Amino acid sequence: MQIVTDAGFPNSIATYAHGLIRDNPSSSRAEAAAIYAVLTISPRDSDVTIYTDSQTAIDGLRSCSSSVYSNSRLYYKTTNFELWAIIERTILSKNLTVFPVKVKAHSGNYLNDFADSLANTAHTASSSILISGLDLASAHDFVLIYDNDVVCESNPRHLLKQYYQTQLMRDLLDLTRFHFISLLSANIDYIVDWELTCFTLNFKPSHDASFTPEHASRHLTFKFKLFLDDLATLEKLKRT
Repeated sequence: MQIVTDAGFPNSIATYAHGLIRDNPSSSRAEAAAIYAVLTISPRDSDVTIYTDSQTAIDGLRSCSSSVYSNSRLYYKTTNFELWAIIERTILSKNLTVFPVKVKAHSGNYLNDFADSLANTAHTASSSILISGLDLASAHDFVLIYDNDVVCESNPRHLLKQYYQTQLMRDLLDLTRFHFISLLSANIDYIVDWELTCFTLNFKPSHDASFTPEHASRHLTFKFKLFLDDLATLEKLKRT
């Protein structure tokens, strides 16, 4: 939302727009995509003041203004690092001076509340903020992509570590020793009688002087605790 300084309410709003983002949706990515959209239409050699209630967006802009962001180790540790890299490149190539200003969220600020309403209704918008692979590649010589078209914008070291852990877990579960896990529900020769299990869990002994309703409640709770602990043990066994 673009505002005219000192124009007075309600003439302070010059124009506004909203849109959708693709891939890796998150609040921080939406903020960064909005900043990128603003900077792409800003005139060269201009001063741009950005009001936002997102501290993450402000920290990202301050990193970009250092001019060494994409060449530091901090780069790959930042979420949406490719998007922030092209924001940095846009600021440098257009010689922009960006001033981020923090606005307190949900404080009754009309302009901030109006911006929030635009974000909340953006799912019905027909336009989307599309960031092409060429834009991303403009900041570096290569772009890390998985599933043929999704750009990796999380820590590559963590991504590769999780990928190989997933591969190893899949190989582990393919071993014969773990076939019983699928047999618990898939094979008719070794299936859990869930009806009998539920009946046992829900069975309540009758009350008498020595076995009060409070005792019965604790008895039921303890049975469920044992049952859930047993299920958890199966999950832990798989992980181990």
